[in-house]
Amino acid sequence: MNRCVVRRRIKTIVGALALLILVLAAGFGVVSAQDRRGAAPKATHELWFFFGPEQDLAQDVRAMREFLRRHPHVALRPCLLVEDFAAIERPAAQFTNTLKELRSLATLADGLDLALRIVDDDGLLVARALGVEALPAYALIGPMDRQGSRAAHVGQGKGAKLEELVKCR
Repeated sequence: MNRCVVRRRIKTIVGALALLILVLAAGFGVVSAQDRRGAAPKATHELWFFFGPEQDLAQDVRAMREFLRRHPHVALRPCLLVEDFAAIERPAAQFTNTLKELRSLATLADGLDLALRIVDDDGLLVARALGVEALPAYALIGPMDRQGSRAAHVGQGKGAKLEELVKCR
């Protein structure tokens, strides 16, 4: 194996470890409503939030907080999508701002379950199945119907509006 390949692999591993440390330092974990209030509200819908480290989405997360307060039947599922771990060896301030805002969602007493995975295989499968092509993206997935299928409403890109997902039929 030549030196360039070895260096690239080392940079990729270092980048992934740096991201792991950043996320752990931000204090992410599973925060359940049952821990805070005794009985968890029944979530009938899931709101998937797909994002990457390239954009400052703090404002989007604040809008999401208000959306979740108005719709207590919706459970949030954030999904970090990273194309190149080597490119984020030193996370930008904009990504740190987004993580701080997401962390503030975990401390709400609105019955949110919040877990952020460094490598999110399930999230990647869902993003592919829903045709997510631009970040940030939101997918509101409803309950299972009698035929065993679930309706999904997707908004993509910086201009996506959460309330539009609820109006979609």
